Amino acid sequence: RPLAIGRFVKMGQICCAEETKGQAGQDGNAVEVEAMSERVLRSSEAGCGVNAVSSINSSSRGVSQATLNTIESKPTQLWDDEGSEVNTEEYENRTEEKPFAGHLGLGKGPFCAQDAHRAGFYSVLNPPNEGDEVVCFQRIHWLKRGIVTDVDLQVSSGNDGLKEGHEGAWVTIEQQDGSSFQTWAAFLATASENEYSSVCLQAEYESSNFHRLRRETYGSTVTHETRVTKSEARASLEKWLKAIVDADGEEVAINPAMHKELLEIFDNQQDASLHLYSLHKRLGPRTDSRKGRDYSLYYQALNNTLNNDTKEGLQTALPLIRRMTYLLLYDESTGKERLHEGGTVWKGDSERPVPLNMQRLKLAFRHDVPIRFRQFQ
Repeated sequence: RPLAIGRFVKMGQICCAEETKGQAGQDGNAVEVEAMSERVLRSSEAGCGVNAVSSINSSSRGVSQATLNTIESKPTQLWDDEGSEVNTEEYENRTEEKPFAGHLGLGKGPFCAQDAHRAGFYSVLNPPNEGDEVVCFQRIHWLKRGIVTDVDLQVSSGNDGLKEGHEGAWVTIEQQDGSSFQTWAAFLATASENEYSSVCLQAEYESSNFHRLRRETYGSTVTHETRVTKSEARASLEKWLKAIVDADGEEVAINPAMHKELLEIFDNQQDASLHLYSLHKRLGPRTDSRKGRDYSLYYQALNNTLNNDTKEGLQTALPLIRRMTYLLLYDESTGKERLHEGGTVWKGDSERPVPLNMQRLKLAFRHDVPIRFRQFQ
């Protein structure tokens, strides 16, 4: 699983890689990355994670000692200090077409509800519901979190981020300490971090259900001698398909015919666990429009089992996932490791990360903190 520090220029460009290429920084649209591969991490985890990493010969992997040290020295949580008072110049530049200003998640300058919607924020076009947990990206309420208690269509007076006379969804949010604040929906995003492009820091990964179950069941490293066999992975697949659990702990109903078809495909393929993942097989009807909670396709169901990190969901799938990891790292016919040359690996997706995860990626770059994508565990 890649552990990477990414530098990106364009919104939505996210990357994990094994080594930094010297020419990457010469392209204005390029993403420069320093990273450690799973192979390096596997060597370190025998020493309980971070302490053993520093002893690795970093020069052999093109990874600086400073990068290795960030695993030990950086905090578990990232905070930012961008929030400040209203920027009057931003407000003066608002127009009829772009009546909002003061949004730190969309960059400087005015914007409209459609801009917010396209970037993954709420707006009058798709306001939050009462009971939703949200996080605020407005300058004066920077990264405040809470539960939505009221949503109302109102006309702005011009002093709260929206140009006077324009209508928007006015939202009241109650914070954990009982206090409340109000803002327009366009400044709000979901506070859920376990979406489809879910990310976490090293310490968060080490406290995850996946990491704990993995170490308890298999130990620290993936080796040819301790591999999960194909028959064990098949048994895992069969159990998982019978008891897939979604993010809310509810069982996902699988079409019986598809259940049978997937097992037949598994039986007839050499690298079956990887082959199944590459197919666009539908397990059942889509019941949630949010990709991070959509278990209707096989590969998305497996990704979201990792993303949502529930113990119930992971227990049955773990041998299958372990088999996939092994086949990526070893040639089973020879028992030898697959030695990847390294280079830039792009983390592609059909939709950008939720705004909160995008902000965490920006902060990770700014503070040189390693970031993990849960899908790549």
